[in-house]
Amino acid sequence: MIFEERHEMRVFNEDPRLINHLPRPKPGYTREATALATFTDPQGQLRLVTSDLSEGIDIWDPATGERVGPSFRGQPPFAAETTLTAQDWDSFAISFTAPGGEPRLVTCSVADRLQVWDPTTGQRTCPPLVGHTEMICDVALWHTLAGDPRLLVADWDGTVRIWDPITGGQLGEPLCEGPDFPMVAAWDAGFGAVLAVIAGGVRRFDAESRTPIPGVFSIPEIEAISTIPRPLAWCREGHEAALSAWDLETEELAHLFSPTAIRFPSLARTLRTAAGELRYVLGCARGPIEIWDPERDQCTYRFLPWQNLTVQMIEDDQIVSRNRYAGFHDLICLPDQRLALGLHNGWATVQLPENI
Repeated sequence: MIFEERHEMRVFNEDPRLINHLPRPKPGYTREATALATFTDPQGQLRLVTSDLSEGIDIWDPATGERVGPSFRGQPPFAAETTLTAQDWDSFAISFTAPGGEPRLVTCSVADRLQVWDPTTGQRTCPPLVGHTEMICDVALWHTLAGDPRLLVADWDGTVRIWDPITGGQLGEPLCEGPDFPMVAAWDAGFGAVLAVIAGGVRRFDAESRTPIPGVFSIPEIEAISTIPRPLAWCREGHEAALSAWDLETEELAHLFSPTAIRFPSLARTLRTAAGELRYVLGCARGPIEIWDPERDQCTYRFLPWQNLTVQMIEDDQIVSRNRYAGFHDLICLPDQRLALGLHNGWATVQLPENI
């Protein structure tokens, strides 16, 4: 088993109050990057989206760290009324392509509504998606058989609704209600999309007819979901240093990864190596990131993306310095075996080694 602790991380940050002990070759971003997404602009260039806790949205070239698009801001409720941290609330950024081929971006941060944007102009493309009565806790995207984008959105009270992000309209009555804090997923099953609501068991629905697929099956406490190349629910295996992945279609155990240093897998991503091999990227916001080979059930790379920050703050009318160790908020896979991380004081790219 190979564990590699050395890595190259490029942090893009210009806030003079935050001094991190990693290279900072480019200035750029001063707020917490709580959600990340990518899209391809009309010129065919890959762009990175960062969204902060107050719905500030910026567009970047992930290769250079340069800001290349408009900066724009939504108007989430409660943001001006509450003292928040990124660990207290859920934040989302999802990109998709409109039927006409234009890029679109869906964001939500500290809100009971979603907003849809043209990321090339910073303009909203439809009214905010308003209708949830509690804060939004999970979002999934899929396309109908006709190619139309749809959003599956869950809020804190357990209500799950379906939205058309082109018109901004809710489609029908809620798909289901309760229990609280559900997770949602959507994937292409060949005959159309399947929707899943995970809360106290896994319930599946046919996306076209919205009818339940018979059977509700129980999986150990689910921490994260991945849907490429197949839908998997990721769980911590009791008190053992192991992670299990359960197939949401077959209800069978797909992988058992052990040993692992990840206590709770808060995110699961997939990437392809330069040789085209599949790897799972698993991480915990306050712990390490691990790369796993599913063919061998073996960890091939691990690193700890913590930043040792010196923060100046005012206490008793005096400026004092405090050290803070900060993890990451979000992670997205880029081409050429790179990762983009949303950090507490900016964003970073990590170049993974060739032999992962």
